[in-house]
Amino acid sequence: MDKAKKVRAFISLFEYFRYAETMRYWFNFHATDPTTVSEDPSQFPEVIDPRAHGDAVLGMLWSATMYVVIEGWRKLKLRDLKIDHLLESENVDILRRFRNVTYHYQLDHIRDPRFQALMNPDRLLWKGILSQAFREFFGRQNDADSEYARWLNDSERP
Repeated sequence: MDKAKKVRAFISLFEYFRYAETMRYWFNFHATDPTTVSEDPSQFPEVIDPRAHGDAVLGMLWSATMYVVIEGWRKLKLRDLKIDHLLESENVDILRRFRNVTYHYQLDHIRDPRFQALMNPDRLLWKGILSQAFREFFGRQNDADSEYARWLNDSERP
C-alpha cells in the first residue's frame, strides 16, 4: 500500500474510533436502568420513543463499532502493547458476535446469548479500558516516533 493509501486507511480507522467514542460518551452520559420492551404490539408506538431506549441503542452501537475498530487495527497491523494485550481477551470474539447480532437481523436478538454476554459488568469494564487505550494511542500519534510514523514507513505492513 502506498503512503497516500496508508494515510487514508489510518484516518478511516480513526474515524471509526471517533464514532465509537461518541457513542461511548453518550452511553455513559445517558445510562439508566434498561427499559424492557413490551411484547404487546399495541404498546409499540410508546416504545419507539428514543428517550426511553437511547442508552441501550448507544451501548449496542458503541459495542458493534468497537469491533469495527478492532478489525481495522488488525487489518492495518498496527501495534501497541496495551491494546494488543487487551485484544488477546475472549471479549474480542464476544464483541464480534455482538456486532453480528446488532447489524444482522435476528429473530429474537434481546434474548440472544451473544447479546446477553456483552452486558456482563466485567465485559463493560474491559470495553471501557479498551476505549481508553485507543484514546491514548490516537492521542500520541502526532509524536515523531509514534506507531503511526513507524507504520507509515514500514513496507512490510499494509
